[in-house]
Amino acid sequence: MELGFGMNTTQSWNGITDGHYKYLFFPFDGSESLFNLDIDPAERNNIAYSKPNVTTVFRERLIDQFISEERGDDWIIGRELQLR
Repeated sequence: MELGFGMNTTQSWNGITDGHYKYLFFPFDGSESLFNLDIDPAERNNIAYSKPNVTTVFRERLIDQFISEERGDDWIIGRELQLR
């Protein structure tokens, strides 16, 4: 599992992938993206809302990663990703 971070003055995201799916969480507005890299390697079709079960699995994996890294309340409270 890979963990990714992106940040600039206009957008920030946190992501995780297993090589088949890529999940992104955008902490400015709470939106999510999920891409099936096997059929959409260019990441053009966000399937986060049409595949809620897969999205939930990857969201939970990102939360678990943040917990293991002891990120704290700026990142997660309970099992909820936080807006920043």
